[in-house]
Amino acid sequence: MTYYTILTFLHILFVVLFVGSGAGLAILWKLSRTVDTTQRLPLVEGIAAISQKVTVMAGSFLLLVGILMLISRPALLSAGALWYVKIILGLMLVGLSHAAHGKIKKIRAALDENEVDTGSEKFWDMITKVMPVLAIVTLFLGFWLTHG
Repeated sequence: MTYYTILTFLHILFVVLFVGSGAGLAILWKLSRTVDTTQRLPLVEGIAAISQKVTVMAGSFLLLVGILMLISRPALLSAGALWYVKIILGLMLVGLSHAAHGKIKKIRAALDENEVDTGSEKFWDMITKVMPVLAIVTLFLGFWLTHG
């Protein structure tokens, strides 16, 4: 096994963790919108825990491993502008996941005080629609660029 093969394996592993936990968070978020307020706080606390322990960490390591892959094979960047589009989309995904984590913490704090943070909840509604589209486009680009 080469260094690049190990990085590729790790990159794919973190992609699966990042996208899978993001899908799980979206499902839990939709579920939390349908239950009453007494059941909502534990669901939002679970969303915050998964977001912090899995999604944000996987996104951070995904970015790190992607950078290491580019350092080990800088010729990939000369393959065309689509690599730059993929990198920008990946950075947007990681940035949005960090922003979403911050918003879910605000939602949880508001629920602790029996209040509703409508701005943060609207942001999460938008995130559950935008991030899957960005993730699918980024995954498609990554697969297409590496397997032609």
